[in-house]
This record gives sequence, structure tokens and C-alpha cells, in this order.
Amino acid sequence: MSDQFLFKPRAGESVKNGTVSVQAPKAIGAGWYQSSNYRIDTYVSNLPTTGEVVEKYQYDFSYDKVRSVGLHVENGSGAVVDAVADKKIRVVGYVFLASLGTTVTFQSNATPIFSGLSIDASGGVSAYGGNADINLFETSVGESLVVNTATGVVNGHVSYVVV
Repeated sequence: MSDQFLFKPRAGESVKNGTVSVQAPKAIGAGWYQSSNYRIDTYVSNLPTTGEVVEKYQYDFSYDKVRSVGLHVENGSGAVVDAVADKKIRVVGYVFLASLGTTVTFQSNATPIFSGLSIDASGGVSAYGGNADINLFETSVGESLVVNTATGVVNGHVSYVVV
């Protein structure tokens, strides 16, 4: 047998640093250590086993992941995407259908960022950039994406990335 190890611990040493031993360590001058006292400890790390992402880091490794959210706004404003601390919400696409003739405005909290989408009764509008690099418009840092309709009901969806 050859010495093929990812890590070769010393005899009697407990390995708990995230390293996995492929073979048992050699005992001094006795070939492979094959005692009933030898065991590979399944605990190799003090990292959490759940794989949960800490909430504040959830967008750090997925800045180019396009997400979609449905929307339903009646006679006023509705938050479409909640604010994300220290991040912007970049809209890359949208689709709207209106029950009545109306004007739709996108807002960063209460500040208009894209307005003047006039939609006829039972009409609609759409735009889609196709990927995360297309920036139709975006919120200010730490603000919600809000859709406002002057009258009637607007249904649809918004595609966005968090940057």
C-alpha cells in the first residue's frame, strides 16, 4: 500500500480541521495501524451542517441571478420587491395588464424612477432585457421597488436582480 493521503495525521492525533484522511496513519515501524482503537472521526469541522446562508450575505454570490415576482396593485401603490439593506433592486424586465386605462409608475420607495407607462383598458405593456446585465432602471440603495397605478387594477410580473 502506498501513502496516499489528503492529510496524514500523526498517530493519536484527532483531526478536526475540515481535513479528511483517506487511509489510516502508519504506526511507527509497524506498517498500517489497524487497531480496534482506531477510528475516523466523522466530525471534521465546527461549521454548521445545515448549509444556511446568513441573511445579510444571501445576495453577495448571486448578483446575476434574475428573480421574478408577481404583482397585483389596485388604485394606488404596492411594494413589489422589499428593500434589501445596502443593495439596489435593478429591474431587467416587466409585464403589466390593466383592467382600466391607467398610467403606471415605478418608484424607489416614494421617488419615481420610471413613469409614464400609459396602458389602455384591458391592455398591457412589456419590456425584457434578457439577462442581469440589462438595466432598465433601479432603486436607490436600501429602498423598495414600488409600482403605482392611477386607476383600476394592474397585474403582471417584474424580473429583477439585486446588486
